Amino acid sequence: MCGIAGACWFAEADHGRIESNLAHAVAAMHNRGPSSSGQAIWAAPSGAVAALGSTRLAVLDLTEAGRQPMTTPDGRFTVVYNGEITNY
Repeated sequence: MCGIAGACWFAEADHGRIESNLAHAVAAMHNRGPSSSGQAIWAAPSGAVAALGSTRLAVLDLTEAGRQPMTTPDGRFTVVYNGEITNY
């Protein structure tokens, strides 16, 4: 099992409050993914904010390489997913 939390705001928002609320949501899902957790928050120049958080239950990939959110090396894309890939 894994847990995913996310939200977006299209108007300017309080980053400290968003970070705190996201951390609370991720902590509430600890039982769904006790192996690790993470969160990422982005702000656009317009003031819009997007936030993603996840918890992970490491079953197949026990390494830190499976830690989420996953971001491409150039930082352009970030993803969280349920952790289950069929026919991996």
